[in-house]
Amino acid sequence: MLLDSMLQCYIKIEPEYFDEVKVSELLKAFENILVDFGDQIQFLRTKSEVLARFEDNSEIIDTVSLLCSLSDLPENWLLFLGLKNKNRDFELCIYIKSMLCYESQLQNAHAMTRSNLAVLLLLAASASAVQLPEYTLSDEVIQLAGFRERPTNLAVSQCLDIQFNYCQHTFNQFFGLPEDATWRNGTLIFKTVQQFLQTNVTEVVKVCNTRTQYYQCLGTSYSSCLNLYNLLNKPNADFQQTFDFVRTFRGLEWQCVGGFQEVAGQWDCLGTFPTTSAYQNCITTFNNTITANNFCPAVDAAGQCMNNAYNAACGVGAGYFGCENFRITFDNSCWGLRCVPLNQ
Repeated sequence: MLLDSMLQCYIKIEPEYFDEVKVSELLKAFENILVDFGDQIQFLRTKSEVLARFEDNSEIIDTVSLLCSLSDLPENWLLFLGLKNKNRDFELCIYIKSMLCYESQLQNAHAMTRSNLAVLLLLAASASAVQLPEYTLSDEVIQLAGFRERPTNLAVSQCLDIQFNYCQHTFNQFFGLPEDATWRNGTLIFKTVQQFLQTNVTEVVKVCNTRTQYYQCLGTSYSSCLNLYNLLNKPNADFQQTFDFVRTFRGLEWQCVGGFQEVAGQWDCLGTFPTTSAYQNCITTFNNTITANNFCPAVDAAGQCMNNAYNAACGVGAGYFGCENFRITFDNSCWGLRCVPLNQ
């Protein structure tokens, strides 16, 4: 959505160029074109982030309160921290509430994993398996993606190298990776996980379980540790290795939590589809057109290409899986892009 993208740019713009009058006009225009619940949530999130930049941003309390009443997510509660002149007790309350939300999400994730596991075991005889999209990005594009992921709010928990390395070491053990492999060895990690996903459904269950344990191990620092901007700003970071690391876990987030539940009934088709020419054509077009100048439009076009190709091959509804499977890696760098599920 164009208005949302423009407002996201204002959120990150330098203070001397921030125009409250212009931003207020854009917010009003955005509010006037809201269609559904998803649009309302997106608008409230964007408005909350924009209000944090205002000189007098007391209105942020009402906006974030409404957002949290509609969507009780930890990242929404953290938007309260954008309020100016807040005291330490207020900050502490927000941190506690956010951590309680994370705990609730984790419990729900366990329930989802158990549900997915039951379905997967019924399909264990299948030899097909979905895979993470493989494409190439230049260092320039990766640098841009990282910059656009620059955190605008204080993280619930900072990423500590000791904890990060310990959790990664535990993750590596399942895959037979070198014990000291880290985000600096992202390409090796990506290819190894990909091989496991392509084996069979039973291995997918194991991969998702290992990913859940990794998420639990990092806890509230998960998002901070896997933020592309944060990693690229570490000393001697290699762009390709770092991006491959981040996209590995972004892809698993979708396939192991929301994605599989959507398409369990079409597993055979979805598992073999990445080998088809229709799928490869989408990837090839993306590789040939993606630049820093058309970064998000190219991501959007590739997602739509996947949507159409999956729908044509596997039936209406599969397109949402294909689109999200591609888009999820760029969720924090291309604001406002969405995959739209179609009714069966």
